[in-house]
Amino acid sequence: MTQSILPELKIVAESESVWAQGLKTAGCPSCRQAFLIPDGGAGRLCPNCAQDHLAPQPARLRMEPPELVIPSQLQSAHLQSILSEFIRPVWLKPDDFTAANLYARLVKVYWPMWLVDSDITGAWQAEVGYDYQVKSSQEHYNNGEWRSREVNETRIRWEPRIGSLVRRYNNISAPAISYHERRLKEVGSYSHEAAVSFELPHVGDSVIQLPDHPPESAWPMARSGLDQAAGIECQQAAGGQHIRNFQIEAQYDQVNWSQMLLPLYATYYSDDEGRRHPILINAQTGKTNGMRIASRKKGWLYGGILAGASLILLLLALLLFLLLAVFPPGGAIAAVLAFLAIALGAAAVAVILWPWQWNQRQA
Repeated sequence: MTQSILPELKIVAESESVWAQGLKTAGCPSCRQAFLIPDGGAGRLCPNCAQDHLAPQPARLRMEPPELVIPSQLQSAHLQSILSEFIRPVWLKPDDFTAANLYARLVKVYWPMWLVDSDITGAWQAEVGYDYQVKSSQEHYNNGEWRSREVNETRIRWEPRIGSLVRRYNNISAPAISYHERRLKEVGSYSHEAAVSFELPHVGDSVIQLPDHPPESAWPMARSGLDQAAGIECQQAAGGQHIRNFQIEAQYDQVNWSQMLLPLYATYYSDDEGRRHPILINAQTGKTNGMRIASRKKGWLYGGILAGASLILLLLALLLFLLLAVFPPGGAIAAVLAFLAIALGAAAVAVILWPWQWNQRQA
């Protein structure tokens, strides 16, 4: 049973300003994500997928600003270094895939998550594990004889426990976008301790992604987080080091929802075929994620040049072999040229195949 007051959501027209600061709602026709953008920002490329441009559209959102925001902690020089290091492993890059281009296209984006506070009253049961030491002996063969040595082994003794719980838990995280877990795997986690009270100067002219996972959809994950926090406290109260099969029959009261914004940078590049690939950077830790596509066009170009040089050397070697009767030293030169031709031919195959192999690993 749950007593919860959900945040009030409202449909906002594309012409209506949000938070009294000229922010307007917009959306991406490709990935279907909605954003708040500064007035006049329509037409910029979607920072989420980089496949289409943001267009004005109505959106359903909470009218109150978020309560918390994690500020970006990356400076300009640090971002340039991160981008240079990110592209460094790609040997044959598309012409557009440069650190300078990625840096020039950087857009700061804030994406949302829910924070839930709740009172929990209920009864629980679980198996609590207690570590204990067991001494045993281990035989080993050394210098022609068997020897025994004492070994301490840590084992777990599981015991059933039951109890009741009356607690309040604050700031339990829950997803506000449908691919929250995938996003965290891409850019890594955030330290919530760095969050500050939200003020509009913190976001400036950034793009703010709007939730597509309303509280009523996020509640099962929030409840799971509350139960997990309760399980940890029950384990500590029982004095154990482990807990399993935790179950609780609880009532959740005074449930309060708030919103926190998480910072990242978004950029993109285009491959040989003109397909755009988004790159995301965690603006707190610098962890970077995105497809790093190698240029197959350059592979064929440089491989073709090496193959052409190989063919020329091979023809010269054949010519010298034909002239052995009139130029005997030509045999040694021809052998060297043939060896170089084979080496260049192998290098040509490697250069042509490398982008394909690299891209397969990226996929």
